[in-house]
Order: sequence, then C-alpha cells, then structure tokens
Amino acid sequence: MVGPYAMFERACGNGTSELIAREKDCSSGLEKNVFRILLRYGLRMMSNAQLATHVEINLPNVKHPTIYNALFSPDEEISI
Repeated sequence: MVGPYAMFERACGNGTSELIAREKDCSSGLEKNVFRILLRYGLRMMSNAQLATHVEINLPNVKHPTIYNALFSPDEEISI
C-alpha cells in the first residue's frame, strides 16, 4: 500500500516550479492555507531529498527510478 504522500509546488514565472515541502517554504498566505489543508487531511509532504531517492523498482523507460517516479510520474525525470 502506498501512503498518503503529496507534492506541493509553486509555479515560477520562467516555466519552472519550486517544491513546498514545509510550511516555512510558503511565500504567501494562500500557500500557507493550502499547505495546512493538505496536512489537515493527512497528506504527508515530500521533500526534494525524499523524491530524488532511488528505489529498486522496474519502470518502463526509466533507467534509475526515484520515489518521484514511483509515486507521481513514472516516465519523467525529477526536475525540482
């Protein structure tokens, strides 16, 4: 069974995003409110280090799978 993990990102103006893994990473009141709601519903926020951790799993087209691949996007490289 997979746990109640979540990834919360802020869209940046240059087409990239920034991960928000802790409340202190929030840059606005809106982000803090959303973050608190996610926690209230029992979701566990993932950090960059956790998402980038390699796991022993076979995924098509992924040479070195990470937790990010296993939980959120099996065919994308982590870019956060």
